[in-house]
Amino acid sequence: MGADVLAPFDGIVESIYINPVTNTPGNFQHSRARSIRFLGHDDVRVCFSVM
Repeated sequence: MGADVLAPFDGIVESIYINPVTNTPGNFQHSRARSIRFLGHDDVRVCFSVM
């Protein structure tokens, strides 16, 4: 928390989610993608997700 954010807005890293499930090619998983959520000073949140 409190790390510098290199994004097109001024804010902090609010949360990080690391999915412990490894996707297998050809199989659909009902699990969340890995993500980083940023909180801007104007209470705008931006979520960056990676499958």
